[in-house]
Amino acid sequence: MTLLLMLACAGRRNPNDVRLPDIAPEDYPSFEQLVAAHEAAVGGEEASSNNFYMKQWIAAPAQGLTGEIELWAHDGQVYTRSFIEGMGESTSGWTGEYGWENDPNQGPRILTDDEIGPIKLMGMGNLPMTETYTNASVDGLKVFDDQACWQVSATPIAYDEPTKLFFLVETGVNIGTSGKVPTPMGKIRQQSVMRDWQIVDGIAMPRVTETTMLTLLMVATLETFEQDPQEVPDFTPPPGVQALLEE
Repeated sequence: MTLLLMLACAGRRNPNDVRLPDIAPEDYPSFEQLVAAHEAAVGGEEASSNNFYMKQWIAAPAQGLTGEIELWAHDGQVYTRSFIEGMGESTSGWTGEYGWENDPNQGPRILTDDEIGPIKLMGMGNLPMTETYTNASVDGLKVFDDQACWQVSATPIAYDEPTKLFFLVETGVNIGTSGKVPTPMGKIRQQSVMRDWQIVDGIAMPRVTETTMLTLLMVATLETFEQDPQEVPDFTPPPGVQALLEE
């Protein structure tokens, strides 16, 4: 009992010995304060554009898969192109009205209402999280990725599924998310961790993002990031998708 009291007085710890400060619930920061701290840490107003281009190298180490993905977001529209060695090229997009996908396995198709949430969220780009999440509440202090964080429960406005957001206690930077996301196979739990932050085009960006979905670990390494790119692709869906709309 004495040992338990000593540990309680010393502050909560997890098995990896990450110290969590003792802060009373009435002294928790608000979601708005955490978002403001995050924005200040990554670049302020310059980091709030929804027009950008990003290229990442991607790998699924356990499956031996490698490839790349490119993403353009422009005024709420999205276009993505991905290439996986041995599997070919896939494209997808969000026009502001509907989502679509064209891949080697299924060919062109229109995304269902249950699937469009994640790609709609991409279209919101780097807009403040106060604009892209609703029903936010600060749960308290948690250890995430072996770091002391504030855990926030919130719902993306793009799809109605509660999500956990994690903000570093020291800096307020949002380093990860955890929750279920809509997929063609239904809602699947996904966790993303953002690491190795670097200054790119005037703002701080994670160089590495590790995403775990079921047993699949996908590692994305940032190659290029550009805000307000001079060249953007044609966001018009390919002919195969347009043909589906005309049926």
